[in-house]
Amino acid sequence: AAGNQVQRQIFQELSQQYGIESVACFAMTPSPAWPRGPFISRSQKEGSIAFIGYLNLPVIKHIIFALRLLAHLIIYRPQLCFQYNSYLFENFALLLYRWYCRDSALAIIIQDIHVSVGKSLLSKAGLRSHSERISLRFAKRFDMIVPISSAIIKDFHLAPSKCMVFQGGVTEFAVKVMNGQEQTLTAV
Repeated sequence: AAGNQVQRQIFQELSQQYGIESVACFAMTPSPAWPRGPFISRSQKEGSIAFIGYLNLPVIKHIIFALRLLAHLIIYRPQLCFQYNSYLFENFALLLYRWYCRDSALAIIIQDIHVSVGKSLLSKAGLRSHSERISLRFAKRFDMIVPISSAIIKDFHLAPSKCMVFQGGVTEFAVKVMNGQEQTLTAV
């Protein structure tokens, strides 16, 4: 999926900047929940990217993934954790990791937001929207927030001092910025 491609690109750039042995990537294989997708999403490796396996049931897959992610982080003890997009259980796991390993830092790239106004809390869209809002509250506790627009900062009351806007999203523009070919990154 497109998100996976962006994550691969971010991982590739970080690996080139810091060396492949210094960078680890843990990801969730995108898959519709069972019965539309497989019942179990198995762990697999794609080069240095580890796709953590999970039981592919709605909500449960995110809880299992977050717990397994936390275990991986405790084992690898990274100094900096980058999260691509904001997810309730994953954000909580990262905050727990930072509490456990106090010298680590957390950064989050916020590109996709799924917040619906006026949806019933008992509907799928309403639950997703509520979960997204809570995840963004957790994201406020991260050390650095990289949203794709200033509107995200305003709409979700993010601290401008923690934010650096990637105008238009994490795309080829971001690669140019990371490689020093582009100097139009705006701090908010």
